[in-house]
Amino acid sequence: MVVDRRSSMQTTVLACGAAAVVLGLLGLAAWLIGKPTLASLGPDYVPMAPLTGALFVGQGLTLLSRGFSSPSELFRGVALVVLSISILLGALGLAAYLTGLDISPDSGIAAPGQRLGAIPLFQMSPLTGGLFALAGCGQLVALTWPRARQALDAGAIMGLVTVTAGFVATVGYLFDSPLLYGGSFIPLAATTSLGFIALGAGCAAACGPESAALRPLVGHSPRAVMLRAFLPLTTTIILLHGLAAKSLHGAGVSRALVSAVLAVVFTAVTAVVVLRLARRIGHTIEATQESLRESEEKFARAFAASPALMVLSSFPEGIMIDANAAFLDFVGCRAGEVLGRRSTELGFWAEPGQRRAVVEALREGGRVSGVDVAIRAKSGEVKTILFSAERLRINGRDCMLTVAVDVNAQRQAEAAIRASEAKYRTLFESMTDGVAVTDMTGRLIDFNESFRAMVGYPAEELLRLRYHDLTPERWREMDRQILEGHILPRGHSDVYEKQYRRKDGSLFPVELRVFMIKDAAGAPTAMWALVRDVTERKKADDQKKALEEQLRQAQKMEAIGVLAGGIAHDFNNILGAILGSVELAMDQAHDHGLDAADLRQIIASVDRAKELVRQILTFSRKVAPQFKAMDLSEEVERTIAVLKRTLPKMIEIETSLARGLPPILADANQIGQVLLNLASNAAHAMPDGGKINIVTELAVVSDGFCTGCGQPFSGEYVLLRFTDQGQGMDRETIAKMFDPFFTTKEVGKGTGLGLSTVFGTIKSHGGHVTCHSELGRGSSFTIYLPPHQGPLPAEQVAPDDESPPGGHETIMVVDDEPLLRRFARQHLEAVGYGVLEAASGEDALDALKRRAYPPHLVILDLGMPGMGGLRCAKELLARWPGLRILIASGYADDSQVRQSLDHGAIDFLAKPFRRVDMLGAVRRMLDRPLSQNG
Repeated sequence: MVVDRRSSMQTTVLACGAAAVVLGLLGLAAWLIGKPTLASLGPDYVPMAPLTGALFVGQGLTLLSRGFSSPSELFRGVALVVLSISILLGALGLAAYLTGLDISPDSGIAAPGQRLGAIPLFQMSPLTGGLFALAGCGQLVALTWPRARQALDAGAIMGLVTVTAGFVATVGYLFDSPLLYGGSFIPLAATTSLGFIALGAGCAAACGPESAALRPLVGHSPRAVMLRAFLPLTTTIILLHGLAAKSLHGAGVSRALVSAVLAVVFTAVTAVVVLRLARRIGHTIEATQESLRESEEKFARAFAASPALMVLSSFPEGIMIDANAAFLDFVGCRAGEVLGRRSTELGFWAEPGQRRAVVEALREGGRVSGVDVAIRAKSGEVKTILFSAERLRINGRDCMLTVAVDVNAQRQAEAAIRASEAKYRTLFESMTDGVAVTDMTGRLIDFNESFRAMVGYPAEELLRLRYHDLTPERWREMDRQILEGHILPRGHSDVYEKQYRRKDGSLFPVELRVFMIKDAAGAPTAMWALVRDVTERKKADDQKKALEEQLRQAQKMEAIGVLAGGIAHDFNNILGAILGSVELAMDQAHDHGLDAADLRQIIASVDRAKELVRQILTFSRKVAPQFKAMDLSEEVERTIAVLKRTLPKMIEIETSLARGLPPILADANQIGQVLLNLASNAAHAMPDGGKINIVTELAVVSDGFCTGCGQPFSGEYVLLRFTDQGQGMDRETIAKMFDPFFTTKEVGKGTGLGLSTVFGTIKSHGGHVTCHSELGRGSSFTIYLPPHQGPLPAEQVAPDDESPPGGHETIMVVDDEPLLRRFARQHLEAVGYGVLEAASGEDALDALKRRAYPPHLVILDLGMPGMGGLRCAKELLARWPGLRILIASGYADDSQVRQSLDHGAIDFLAKPFRRVDMLGAVRRMLDRPLSQNG
């Protein structure tokens, strides 16, 4: 049968505590009711003092509280107070006797007149005070340090001393030996001695079976068995002997006879007990030896076969007594090389400080467990073992049993894992793309700094969110479909795009791909996503689309320009023919005295048509803008005439144009284009029709602010205000409306260049633009142009009767239009010039090769078939470097004109030209010295 030693000890503590409390209560009751015999063994015995009874009750209750398995902190605190008070009172009682001072704690309790013989009643013995102090200290030490072995040992010893003193006093009463319970001082009461036996036994038992005082009684060793048998037997024999001798002697029987009879009886009893005990001990020894032998065999087999490294060595010297094969293989030695030698001598401890720490730990606690120790093998290689050791005593010799495990592979694997984790963490944190890990509910469990910065949340707050919290509502259904349709069945998704919401509420586009994380059984445990912010890429894509649209627009404009150039050439030739015919008709009308008013009207129409062609060429970027002083109101009126033909009929144009405005220095075509762009935007903003209001006036600005450039301005300006009744714009649109390629129109319906062109044009004219707009209330653009400091140029109209200049020089006319050549010949011959004709550059070169000298002047058309005018001019000048050449063409782009002039041509005359313009240019060139040519 296995007995729980601690349970038995607790039962003993409770029983002893209860006995002490009962005896103490009897003592108190005897004092309270005035019957001393209630607290003694009889009328002839000294009764227990009331203070003694109170202290027995107090210390007995502390034993009862310790007898429970887990007394509360309140009970423990009360027990410490009670013990401290009892120690103090006991010490005062002993000190009063030793010093002779009247400091006895019960001096006020004892009645001076009550005595038993010469002994005062109800007064505590000094021996009682000392034993109370001793027993109280034993309990106090053990209660204060319940896990310290030295404290428990001291408490148990104090308890045994208390038991011994109580037992001696009891024996003194049984054998009528006063010196054993008192002498010259107040004797120890018989009931008090019994109380100290219970109090001391309870104190020793409360310190536990491992305490030094009780350790010899515990276990199955022959010594423990004999002590547990003979101590109770001897104590019982002594007490029974004294009790029987006292009782029979009182009945008149001879004490010698009583002693002899009792000696025979107790000898017989002892013999029977010894015989039974010897038989039991013999069986126990045999069983123990057999068990020990089996245990040793099992240990030896386990020691030898264990895969763990096992060593038995002396302590603390470290002399190797035995080592198993696993250890010998680990250090690379044979048994004969290590047994009988010190571990330090063999150099096994790679770090001697570790051995000193192990030895110190074994001295203090007797055991070391799970410590990493570096061991040097015979080869010199240092390896790590997980070291555990226990201090043992074998055959009277202190030993140390070491059990260790080779953890080199484990440590290397752990180091590799740590390195891998560090590498992964470095890669994880250094990625510019965001990485986020979620559990299967979508809660974020890890992420890198790029992802955190991307969404703008603090890390602590982000760990409380799910990825749904970062996803706008309209994307959540798509997320669910991708999870169920791709991630769960396939383990990953394709790359897809969505939006995230930052902490500040702003949305931004992301591109991501999600992967599943599974456990060893293949069950999904988490997901991780690679997230890329594609805001800049989206902007780049939009810019690319805008640039592509710009390129298409530029290509269209280039195509329009080429078409316009060709049309301009032919149209100007037609206008030239008309103008030449009209001028001949005017000459005839003049000769016959007829009215030429209708003919002059035709000439004016030709001039307007000529200006219209120039506007087309300017719009198509085929001629440079021509800045000239103009009246803004007049230019607006001309442009409105075009707008009325091009805008939808539902749009009404109202004007309020000031007269007599200061002139502005501007390009008429570009000012017209500004109005066209504003009108086009207004038409898109008023799909159901509406009104456009255009105002011009002179304004003095004191605190203007340019919407386009963001700069303040002030001063006097000629103002153009354009107002529509369209849909209007919000602040965000107003802030971006002048950006190139910014448009609110549908794809394919706008290039985003209209308002940016307006701003660029006005800025190039030194002006400013402001805008006021509200959603649903239309828009108003105000353009401020600086006035030109100078008068408007007077219109130059040659009088009909002006005599054109003439001469006698020879002039060659080179043009592919026969009618124009005929008119040129007639006009030139009419004023005395000799004229040569050529229909192309090739004809001109052939004709001049047959001449000994060149003509005085060549009028050369640039836009001819074949070699063209520019190449012809180069070859003519190469042959005759001083030859005068006048470039005349219905259309020639800037580059051709510049090249002709750079190669020696003198001037350029744009078709269609009037007779007086041609003859004046011819005369000016002929009158110019040859040194100024080219």
